[in-house]
Amino acid sequence: MSTSSHELRALRQEITQQLSQLDARLRDVEEQLSGGGNDARENSHDAGVTQLKLPADSNAQDLWALNELGKRYDQPAVMFAGTAETEGGPVMWQYGRFSEHLKNTDAFAVSPALEAIAHPIRLTLLLAIINGTTTSAKLAELEQVGTSGQVYHHLSQLNAAGWIRSVKRGQWEVPASKIIPLLTIILAAQE
Repeated sequence: MSTSSHELRALRQEITQQLSQLDARLRDVEEQLSGGGNDARENSHDAGVTQLKLPADSNAQDLWALNELGKRYDQPAVMFAGTAETEGGPVMWQYGRFSEHLKNTDAFAVSPALEAIAHPIRLTLLLAIINGTTTSAKLAELEQVGTSGQVYHHLSQLNAAGWIRSVKRGQWEVPASKIIPLLTIILAAQE
């Protein structure tokens, strides 16, 4: 029995997602074991202030994600989750960390990944790849991305930061584990 490349890609994405989810769960368990539990209300900033950004057709009782987050953890936490359809198939992702860990992030460690997508041409290339334009030649044909040399430079920057990877010579993909984080950053930037 032969397995198609589409089936292999889907299987690879599923395995990658499962490994990433297990990794995130392991980090959370390690943080719980080493950090102890703090009361979220005692350590929160402006604990009585809540800012809601809900769709127009929502009501205040639609805070199911926050309600579940509060039930699951005994200390402040940040998480994101989402689904997306891509050329390679559906992507589902969730990730979370304790707020205290995030507040103590080494800015120099995360800056390269953020810098890579802060450039409008690189962000344009990332979105084009997610939407199915995956070859260097087709990406170079996009409006406002510059010369093919400039496109290769931007692709190299995205690749070095881990936002894309080479599938084969001249063809790129955004790893499944990066799609929802990228869309989350875009969502946060729109607020």
